[in-house]
Amino acid sequence: MLTLRDYQLDIVKNIRKSLETNKSVLLQLPTGGGKTAIASYIILNTAKRGNVVYFVCHRQELIDQTARTFKNIGIDYFSFIAAGYDYDPKCPVQICSIGSLKNRLIDKKPDLIIWDEAHHISASGWAKVKQHFSNSYHVGLSATPRRLDGKGLGEHFSDLIQGPTVEWLIDNKFLSNYDAYCPNTPDLSALHTRMGDYVKSELNLVMDK
Repeated sequence: MLTLRDYQLDIVKNIRKSLETNKSVLLQLPTGGGKTAIASYIILNTAKRGNVVYFVCHRQELIDQTARTFKNIGIDYFSFIAAGYDYDPKCPVQICSIGSLKNRLIDKKPDLIIWDEAHHISASGWAKVKQHFSNSYHVGLSATPRRLDGKGLGEHFSDLIQGPTVEWLIDNKFLSNYDAYCPNTPDLSALHTRMGDYVKSELNLVMDK
């Protein structure tokens, strides 16, 4: 059984408090901070109260990872809305692939939807799902809550909960420290071109360093 850390329990309290006055809340927490564990804890307690919860995954490989976390925290009754996985409409908890969910929109609305990698929510398929389930409560999870076009996520979430920083997590021994390495920019000035591209054999010699 997974036990949440103190800072994770504080985040859960802050999310619950925000949902008293907001329908959509975004959690920002660095990679390794335990976003899926926090979501699993919320889902466990929400489902125990008889509510239906969807957890939406961005990529196929995250479905199995999420299922393992659910089992570790004690959620043993869940189903899938995803290609190649069993679906049980009676399950109060569904792990969803966004690719499958956007094509299987149903009239029955979940009480809560938790969005993994929520910075993608402006994409057409994601936005379609969120609009269809506009009466549900929404919690977004992201380590990097910003879009590549520079626009914010305020049109999708009305409150932001910020967890501890990477520095704090390292200082408090929740994440390992690290050394970052960055390669030098290769010097391509001496290379020849052929039909608009660098000569592959010459390029290989430079890039192999």
